[in-house]
Amino acid sequence: MSNNNFDFKNTTDKIKAGAGAFLKDAEVVLKDAAVTLTEASKDIFEKFKPYKRVDSETETVLEFNFAGFAKEDIKVRIDEARHTLTIIADKKIDIEGKSYRKVFNLPVANKAKDVKSIYKNGLLTVSIRRVDGSKLVEKDIEIQE
Repeated sequence: MSNNNFDFKNTTDKIKAGAGAFLKDAEVVLKDAAVTLTEASKDIFEKFKPYKRVDSETETVLEFNFAGFAKEDIKVRIDEARHTLTIIADKKIDIEGKSYRKVFNLPVANKAKDVKSIYKNGLLTVSIRRVDGSKLVEKDIEIQE
């Protein structure tokens, strides 16, 4: 038998200390990366607006940029019973596709005859006539886990 003077405890302690320092450094790097990604995400979402809304005394106008979509790919629906206006754009490209869906709450007084839509050069313009001084209502709903 050979006499081995290997100090197992000292070596284990060194490995633990090195691993601990590495993990602390990795944690700092990951936290910095998470903060950077969060800030970049906020910046992207603040700049990205899927539609433009303009209110006047007589109407609300919504403009959607659907460049590359055909008129047949786009639907503008009003549900008078639920008082909603739904914009749907759906384009199939091979197996995958592009799709967009947005639902707006309409004032109770609005009917289908109060909504007009035009699609030209990739821009969908939806005009909603104001009835009795009403306004288009938009509300964000909190998403629960």
